[in-house]
Amino acid sequence: MKFSPLDFSQIGEEFKKLISNIFFEGQEPTWLSPLINSILLAVLVLLGLWGLLFVISKIRKIWIEEFWPLFYK
Repeated sequence: MKFSPLDFSQIGEEFKKLISNIFFEGQEPTWLSPLINSILLAVLVLLGLWGLLFVISKIRKIWIEEFWPLFYK
C-alpha cells in the first residue's frame, strides 16, 4: 500500500482498520469512528497550538535579545 504525503484520510482509515482488527475482531463498533476522528482532531489542534507557541517564543526571544537593547537610553 502506497501513501501520498498528504493523504490523511487513507491513514485514518488504515488506523481504524488496525484498531478494529486488533481489539474487535473486525467488527467495528459504531462509536469507534467518531472517537478516532475526535482524537485525530485534538492531536492536530494541539500540534498547531504547539507550533504557534514555538514561533511566538522565538519572536519574543529575538525581540528581547536584539531589538530591546536598541531602545535603551
